[in-house]
Amino acid sequence: MQPVTLLLDRIRNSIARDAEAPALLGPAAITYRNLRALIGSTMRGLDQAGVRPGQVVALTMGQTPMHLVAFLALARMGAISVSVPGIERVEERAELYRRFGVTAVVTDSESNGVPGIPLIVARGMSARGDEDDLDTWPFVPSGDMPMRIGLTSGTVGVRKGVEQTHEEFARRLDRRFYGDDPMPRIIPPSLHITASLTIACHALVKGGAVVFPPSYEATALFSTILRFGVTHMIMPPAHMAMLLPLLQVETPAFPSLTHVRLLGSTPSVALMDDVRRKFSPNIYVPYATTEMGVISIATPEMLLAAPASSGPVAADAQVRVVGEDGRDLPAGTPGELLVRVPAMPRGYHGGADPERFLDGWYHSRDLGYIGSDGMLYVQGRIDDVINVGGRKVLPGYVEKFIGEQPAVREAAVFAIDSLSLGALVAANGAIDWRALDAAVRQRLGIFAPRRYYEVQALPRNAMGKVRRPELLRFAATDAATLRHPLGPARGAP
Repeated sequence: MQPVTLLLDRIRNSIARDAEAPALLGPAAITYRNLRALIGSTMRGLDQAGVRPGQVVALTMGQTPMHLVAFLALARMGAISVSVPGIERVEERAELYRRFGVTAVVTDSESNGVPGIPLIVARGMSARGDEDDLDTWPFVPSGDMPMRIGLTSGTVGVRKGVEQTHEEFARRLDRRFYGDDPMPRIIPPSLHITASLTIACHALVKGGAVVFPPSYEATALFSTILRFGVTHMIMPPAHMAMLLPLLQVETPAFPSLTHVRLLGSTPSVALMDDVRRKFSPNIYVPYATTEMGVISIATPEMLLAAPASSGPVAADAQVRVVGEDGRDLPAGTPGELLVRVPAMPRGYHGGADPERFLDGWYHSRDLGYIGSDGMLYVQGRIDDVINVGGRKVLPGYVEKFIGEQPAVREAAVFAIDSLSLGALVAANGAIDWRALDAAVRQRLGIFAPRRYYEVQALPRNAMGKVRRPELLRFAATDAATLRHPLGPARGAP
């Protein structure tokens, strides 16, 4: 395998090309010259706080330029960062830090600490402007050194970690799934997510800019896209669905956008039609995992022809579709997706779930197939399959039909017991629950939910994936209003 230029060297190249170009945009513009100084200043502060090469450091910060600067500073110092989203329960934080060997926490809030682990609070950034530590720091990390541990979503079971070396992170950048904008301007989702961090670093190595809206509420987000001419966005379909009704237009509102990636779940045909009409026609839908990165991606043209697809398998990736016995299945037959990509991890941090990485293949636990058109179709998680009266059903099959009913924005189904389903439903308007129930029962029969709960929004993680283990519990909270389409729930306890 040919040597690869590492992330930090690429960012130095961007600084050398045009030090006065904007690197970070938001309430204030930070040029590449300023970025260099801020990374250096942050490195000095972290060094004074005791951070050393090889140390595992939790990075748990808000969506700010400081988050990205701290990540780059830790990488340059040879520390191993673990991107940790905000976790409310101290016990849960402590367990996660213990599991990944965290010995310090870099954060912008004292509330992210746990007893016994040093807390390094960094709320703001300042520098004289001449700090050159990015170039002159005595320790130089090599390509085979660990750089970060990316956490899985934790939607099914305990969060696991995927270790990336400096070289592996750079090779993921080289897989080029972001188009050819010479100077992209990118609004990333939560920087704790591997895909978000990767696309942010893509902007910096290309000499573009990472854009930070004052918030991700509609007004602030829309004005930021227009003000800075944003070219790239990554967004869960559920977030996009909440934004679209607030756009009072019938033509694309954001002509600068060349790449709108809907990531986390497969968007509906109706949602994609609305995105094309009101937001941007340049929609991309990938199949990607934290472990492997992008495996396939559907372009705007592909989605018009095959809207349920995730595009063809990437040229540098391999996918097998296997049955429960591990044998390859014929084209068009759904099975578990096994994946292989360049520089893929050998396993999870600490050897967790070793059966997921066997014989050079990653066992995704995703269900899908490759169609006769050569496209990859992902149908959901094998772990999400629900047994209803002895029959297995994928939640997405039920949710898709519920989501097509009038005034329904999105839905998520769960098992009430071994014989019946419940559904959380978020609305765009007043729902006729009788009509909804009748339509769903006529189409789905035994798989029709027996209870409906109206909610403002489904419980999701930072990537927009539904937190399925929480659905039954969520239905019992004040956030969910029980709706009985035909009086008492049919067959429910």
